[in-house]
Amino acid sequence: MVAQLIKLRWRLFINGLIRNKWQLFGVILGGLYMGFLLVIGALALAAMTPEDAPFAQMIVVTLSALVVLGWTVVPAFFTGMDGAMEPQRFALFPISAGRLAPGLLLAGFIGVPGVATLIFMLIAAFSFKFNADLLAWGIVAGLFSALAAQLFGRTFMTWFSTVGVKRGVRELGTVVLFLPVMFMGPMMATLGPETDHHLIVNVLNTLATVSSYSPFGAFFGAVWAFASGNMVHGVISGAIGFVSIVVCWVLYVRIVKKAAVSPPHTAASKDVKGLGWIGRMPATPWGAIAGRALIYWLKDARYSASLIMVPVLIVVIGIFMPLFQPEAAFGGHLAGIMVGALMGFSISADISYDSTAFHTHVLTGVRGWQDRLGRVVAVLPLSFVAVGLSAVVPLLILDRVEMIPDSLLASLAALGVSLGLSALVSARWIYAVPQPGDSPFQTPPGSGMRIFITQTLYLVAVAILLAPTVVFYLMAWNEARVVPFAVTAAFDIVWGLVICVVGIWLGGKWYDRSTPELMQTVIRHA
Repeated sequence: MVAQLIKLRWRLFINGLIRNKWQLFGVILGGLYMGFLLVIGALALAAMTPEDAPFAQMIVVTLSALVVLGWTVVPAFFTGMDGAMEPQRFALFPISAGRLAPGLLLAGFIGVPGVATLIFMLIAAFSFKFNADLLAWGIVAGLFSALAAQLFGRTFMTWFSTVGVKRGVRELGTVVLFLPVMFMGPMMATLGPETDHHLIVNVLNTLATVSSYSPFGAFFGAVWAFASGNMVHGVISGAIGFVSIVVCWVLYVRIVKKAAVSPPHTAASKDVKGLGWIGRMPATPWGAIAGRALIYWLKDARYSASLIMVPVLIVVIGIFMPLFQPEAAFGGHLAGIMVGALMGFSISADISYDSTAFHTHVLTGVRGWQDRLGRVVAVLPLSFVAVGLSAVVPLLILDRVEMIPDSLLASLAALGVSLGLSALVSARWIYAVPQPGDSPFQTPPGSGMRIFITQTLYLVAVAILLAPTVVFYLMAWNEARVVPFAVTAAFDIVWGLVICVVGIWLGGKWYDRSTPELMQTVIRHA
């Protein structure tokens, strides 16, 4: 049964590559990138001297723990596991959980992430290459660490998709877990050549020690402890690792058994009285669309995650980076422009996000400009608040109050330009996006490269159209204002409005011309 499930996973993987050229391209690109990183790591370990071994081993323990931790939480909150190999898919077949669980577990290694994780763990074992016995134990630790990564991830993911959770819990957890990633860049940027080497060693030693006592880094932590001559530490770490594997395996089998016979539980929706935001909008087609879109902004995590990122950007760019890197204080001056562009970017896939609900627009004969205008109007109240805060707060902290008018106008211009482009792009290019209820950071299989190219071209277009506004703003910031403030203010307002109106008009024209094709594309990606 295990071999059959592995063959099934392999056949599904190959069929996906044959059917979707973008998925094939993404797998090739991802494989090359992962291969490049693994080769760099292997070369570094090959050039390692006996004096470098303790330092390299601390890095290995910490990185292996992060990889296992990533496999545990990332699929549940961000990407999801392969839906074709979920235990619920096998509910109709007379397969016991004891035979189904190991097959699903080992099938998880098929794919770029699974293979890369296994190779990484085996390469990491060569940090103990100067002792044959420790090298052998390191290889064993690498195999068990790779197994733990799959086991922990599938156990948590299967449990998470089986039990009933309140709406928004997954989305909230996604954003909370994403916050450390955003802070990681500024924190790493503070480590320069002048950083004390002993400080780095002490920090790594602490991280490796903590990791070795956790289920995520226990196996490599045990070998590291033995290499350091700390037998008690090694025995404790090894025991933690094996106990974690056994306990998690028992839980996984029970969860697979439950998942194979019980469908996921979803909480019953509450009765809704009145029209809500739709009733507060003008009694026009674009007003109804604006009301519905505003409800999405408040209840759909794929939209609301953009709002949560606004205070994070203010803290990271306006406070955190200037605090640790005074030379990076200029980033606080651009926070408003960045947030304005991002708020407009957030509706660049609004038709894709609608999924099959888009048929209501098609059946009621909504005009293109009405659809485009309604979606833009819905985001304006939230955008004004977000842009205002991000344009003012960092400048108050940086004591550049005189730049607030310039920052506000430039940020509003960025919002207008970005909204106009989104009104055009979202009606022209439809691609697979996370479905309603999925993680806002999830990337549907096979769509990663298409999304990357579309969004990259979009951001390049935003940068080009915003170039005059940014130039005027930089001149004012450097106290080299050549153009009077009144002229730059008028330019920012007019330029943002013109691009926004033109984008709504062009997007509406394309919408009217290709509505049936848009609906077919949406259904295909649903």
